[in-house]
Amino acid sequence: MQGGEGVIQIVVVGSEEAPLQQVVAQLGAALATLPAATVGGMPPPHSIQLSDPQQALPAAALSAPLLCYLLTVSTWRQQLAVLTRQRSQRQGTLLLLGLPAGEAALHAALRAGARELLPLPVVVAQLRQLLPSLLPATAAASRRGELLVLLGSRGGNGCSLVAANLAVAIAQQRAEPVALLDLDTYAGTLRLQLDLTTDGQLRSALQHADQLDSVALNGYMLRHREGVHLLCGDSRDEPLLLSALPTLLQLLRRSYRWVVVDLPRCALPLSDELLLPTDRLLLLLQQRVVDLESGRRLRQQLRRAGVASERLFAVVNRARRSAVVTDHDLLRALQLPRLWRLRNDHAAAIRTTELGVPLTRCAPRSPLTRDLNALARTLIDPSAAPVRHWWQGWPMLSRASAASGEIQ
Repeated sequence: MQGGEGVIQIVVVGSEEAPLQQVVAQLGAALATLPAATVGGMPPPHSIQLSDPQQALPAAALSAPLLCYLLTVSTWRQQLAVLTRQRSQRQGTLLLLGLPAGEAALHAALRAGARELLPLPVVVAQLRQLLPSLLPATAAASRRGELLVLLGSRGGNGCSLVAANLAVAIAQQRAEPVALLDLDTYAGTLRLQLDLTTDGQLRSALQHADQLDSVALNGYMLRHREGVHLLCGDSRDEPLLLSALPTLLQLLRRSYRWVVVDLPRCALPLSDELLLPTDRLLLLLQQRVVDLESGRRLRQQLRRAGVASERLFAVVNRARRSAVVTDHDLLRALQLPRLWRLRNDHAAAIRTTELGVPLTRCAPRSPLTRDLNALARTLIDPSAAPVRHWWQGWPMLSRASAASGEIQ
């Protein structure tokens, strides 16, 4: 039940014999103890009392993202029969309260589509522990995680290295998990970049995308100790079901506050549905003449795909002051308002790739590490873009400052 656009409400249903108001109060107390990021401004639970245990559920209960149904000892069979008949009409998750012990009751609850079971009387501590696993499909549906896509102007620009270490930097600064999606299914290196030896399950996740929720999605993610959850392909040289990619992305954005995508250049014609909802798209280039032309063509393709320049962010990887191609050349070719430099540190880049250890751990003092950390801070809070002097490194550069030779 929604109390307004984007506001999600838990619905509690029970008969006259059930302790309906007591459970509503306990749910409210449990919600009050959860972080604001989890409940998303959710109003108090709404209660519906049924006069007959065989009464069909009203529309408000069927459309509820989280339906809490109170069973009674004398009528639980009839109540579960109603829930089973209306299972296909329910849109949300079913939490059963007060299910009697026994195999027959458990089987009936499973036929009714119950996601979780709790005994009566309900303990607030149990509710508090359980609700976060149920709320990603409810409260989190009203929020949308940031979608950050990294796209190289051509192969070999270090896009995977930047994507992996940028995801680590965001996870460390936000102190929360970050989803990292590797769409380079033929030459993806993110799994090796993070020293994760298990094959990825992107193929299976795409095949079952319309059946997954946030809890099931966790089983497909490879977890890194720095807080990055990776979803990548396997070693099979077979095409993926990319038509399910929008559905999978929606689920990732409901489950994580930040989703970082490594998008290979060859996947661009297939990814309009990925590019359009992107919050920020980072174009990775180098200071080479070939990047001027490839970047210009890529910018035209993105413009035709409807990606506004306000969402584009040019990133110069392996930046050098002595390069023939200047920042002003790149900004003029791309017609973008801003550019970020990542200083060249070949030794640190080789070390992080061969060891499978993030830059923040294997080369914390590297200028590349510092630039990536500063980029992560700017992406998290654009208003907090750092002001740095030339001896502290290379800052973000605007088109106006590039033309005038100023350093911001």
